[in-house]
Amino acid sequence: MTDELLEIIDDCAPEQADDRPHWHILVVDDDLEVHAATRFALEGVELLGRHLKLSYASSGQAALAMLRQEQSVAVILLDVVMENQDSGLQLVGKIRDELQLQQLRIILRTGQPGYAPELEVFARYDINDYRTKAELNRTRLLTSLCAALRAYEQIRIIAENRRGLELIVHASAELMERHALNAFAEGVLTQITVLLGLPLEGVVCVQRGSPFDSSDQQGLFVVGAAGQLASCIAQPLEQIADTQAAQHIRQCMHVQQHQFSHQNTCLYLHSGRHEAVVYLAGPSSLRTLDRQLLEVFAANLSACFGNVRLVEQLEYLAYHDPLSGLHNRAGFLLDIERASQQPKQAIALLDIAHFADLNDGLGHDFGNRVLCSLAERMRQQLGEHCQLARISADVFGIVGPEQQVNPEWLYGMLASPLTVDDMPLPLQAALGLCSLLQEAENPLTLLKRANIALNRAKKSLQAQHEYFIPDMEDNTRWRLEIIHQLRQDFADNKLAMWYQPQINLANGEVHGVEALMRWPDG
Repeated sequence: MTDELLEIIDDCAPEQADDRPHWHILVVDDDLEVHAATRFALEGVELLGRHLKLSYASSGQAALAMLRQEQSVAVILLDVVMENQDSGLQLVGKIRDELQLQQLRIILRTGQPGYAPELEVFARYDINDYRTKAELNRTRLLTSLCAALRAYEQIRIIAENRRGLELIVHASAELMERHALNAFAEGVLTQITVLLGLPLEGVVCVQRGSPFDSSDQQGLFVVGAAGQLASCIAQPLEQIADTQAAQHIRQCMHVQQHQFSHQNTCLYLHSGRHEAVVYLAGPSSLRTLDRQLLEVFAANLSACFGNVRLVEQLEYLAYHDPLSGLHNRAGFLLDIERASQQPKQAIALLDIAHFADLNDGLGHDFGNRVLCSLAERMRQQLGEHCQLARISADVFGIVGPEQQVNPEWLYGMLASPLTVDDMPLPLQAALGLCSLLQEAENPLTLLKRANIALNRAKKSLQAQHEYFIPDMEDNTRWRLEIIHQLRQDFADNKLAMWYQPQINLANGEVHGVEALMRWPDG
């Protein structure tokens, strides 16, 4: 006996690779005549639409080594008595317990049934059929193999369905954690390729609506891609080089349902007002099982896609002003925090003078257009170097290098009138500025200081701008404390009434009196 693998080679013709679908059968027996007889009986046979691929081993150890390397075996024709009296039975335990090959069908084929009684073997070992070599003629061999292969295929399909559903559940949970659309698209592409066992080449995710311009809700834009199409991310669909892929994506979006063909697959995702298509390029059509898994996956993706879009919109609204598209106060605080890490940065708050009069006289719609026009000018002249925000109704925030964030530059930006509804509109504004010293100040504190300077500039009769200095904060704090104390003492009747005479300086007569409320100690 030997533990070496034996291969039967046809000397008449060289062996050629056969890529046709096949069933892999492993014959394990220490009798070489059994190998030859089995090969003769199964030569040229097709079962359940596939031809048979035979491999041979002469011992349990050799078969175990082969199964460790090659786990595509569907059926084993296994002898019981080989190098030991129970070698075959020991191999059954290792196949099920050590290698965890639960789908593999095992047919025991023994010439000495006395060593392995049928009922006892079935009770103790996970085998699928038991035959004696004497009774196993060609017909019975074929019927046994046919039954085993049919069971193997059914179990394999169930296992693949289970694996696919587990992947879908895991992928859905993972995708729900992705709050940015580009990260979601990347996750979708990765999970689909894992689900189908495909390479990432030629996979694209396209959504309806621009990810950058909320006014464009009809255009198709690539939000995720892999392989040769990866350079198309964030581009309109019209710009991808694969025109055939673009055509299939448009067709899928138009009919609003999944599209399966021999060349590609398009999955339609829909949630509320949001639409997307996942395109997969493939050389051949998908199996029915894969289509079913993809449809289940697409249903989960639709729910995830809707949630991601809503989260993305909420995040946008949390940090952006919907009218101007600039950052809002919360977004501006983040900008200040980032700018404070850089040298020679400054904050400016710009308040449009007499904006309430514009609203009252020409209407709120006109006032909104004025704000949008000013925001656009700020983008054009400051956007390259500075971060911009609309803090409140008519107050804009600018943070950036001191070379741009200064009165000369900002008033120069307002020197020429805005054009609103074809009407030139000159604007005046008050500025409050604060330099960002490298003191790791809280962004909220820095914004408060710029606001103190702005209020001082609005009250000033000489200058339209003010830089924050520490005395401003001290004076403001003192004034607020005085007002608070005055109100408290007035409510507690702690103030005393003082009368001050009013004297006519021409004749020295008392003309009247003033009643003053004073602190008794002041």
